[in-house]
Amino acid sequence: MEMMTYTVVRPMQKKYGAAVATMACFFLSGVYHEMAISFPVEDGYGWPTVYFVLHGFLVVLEQQWAWLRRQLRGKMIGRLWTLFWVLTPLPLLFHFAFIEQVVWPLIIYEY
Repeated sequence: MEMMTYTVVRPMQKKYGAAVATMACFFLSGVYHEMAISFPVEDGYGWPTVYFVLHGFLVVLEQQWAWLRRQLRGKMIGRLWTLFWVLTPLPLLFHFAFIEQVVWPLIIYEY
């Protein structure tokens, strides 16, 4: 996260604003995860990036809508909101090809 703050967020925030810098940071994070998740199994391209762009959009939405931020901050509804948006689109991040070719072999591996 610190690397992204120095290399993406701060330079872009000065020139383009907080929303663009946040989206760029999440997009780049999606691309990095793409290289770690989709490239090794040669399938599911784009889904991890969509997962991170969605979360970038949600962060920008919360930043822009002060009333929503006030409703969610420090309350159980805020925790449920976050949990919902992390878990519901999780199949985008860990798509079927990754689960099938990486996760299951690691779980099922016999000594």
